[in-house]
Amino acid sequence: MGIYCEILNPCVTESPCENGECFPLTHLCTYKCKCKPGYTGPNCEQDIDECSANTNHCDRGTCVNLPGSFRCDCELGFEGEYCDKPTDECSPSPCLNGGTCYDQTADFQCVCMPGWTGKRCDEPKPYSPECTSHYCLHGGVCQRTPLGKESCVCPPRFTGISCESLRPNPCSINLCQNNGVCLDILNSFQCFCPSGFSGPICQFVDDKSILMFKERTVQNETQRWFVVLAGFLVIFAVFGIICQKLTQNRKPASASTIV
Repeated sequence: MGIYCEILNPCVTESPCENGECFPLTHLCTYKCKCKPGYTGPNCEQDIDECSANTNHCDRGTCVNLPGSFRCDCELGFEGEYCDKPTDECSPSPCLNGGTCYDQTADFQCVCMPGWTGKRCDEPKPYSPECTSHYCLHGGVCQRTPLGKESCVCPPRFTGISCESLRPNPCSINLCQNNGVCLDILNSFQCFCPSGFSGPICQFVDDKSILMFKERTVQNETQRWFVVLAGFLVIFAVFGIICQKLTQNRKPASASTIV
């Protein structure tokens, strides 16, 4: 250094900065150190204790000082560089066989599907015919399969997982034609048709009934004419009897007049 290279560069000859970069100060014939993170001192020779009481960076953990740095050993249930993030015990889910995981502090809880038990829902539950968690409404009967599945057998008028819903009445809109009577049966309906009609909704006219109706009509008309004719015959007979009596009454009167 210098005009005539008469000044020694301390950054070259001495390398005084242990953990940093040296910068010569030519006008003072000395140097200055720029320390790396985690070091201090004139020559960057001192390690900074990041774990001192005033600079502890670990939120929920123990600070461990390292050369030029530090490390946080987190408490159970916390994670992250500074132990400031709660650990998600359900990621990934430890629950097996369709169980639902609920995160807790440093722990988890599995709510198992029917038929399974254990900390991780990995143990088959012993078979029991009684239902344990399924409640059936409106008189429904709960049944449990050997695999642990529970279901409700609902009364005819109800439906749903717990028999909670009233089943629609198919006869509320009467689909039966020609004055047929609708009867609500399980999951369906049935039409009772009047005489002369048939079909699922009484939509067909019964040809046999029409023929019988025509024959009955002809028979009724014939009977009606017989009644009318018999009436006339009775009237004629009555008039005949009356005329005969009148004739008999006149004959004696005529005989007495001649004598």
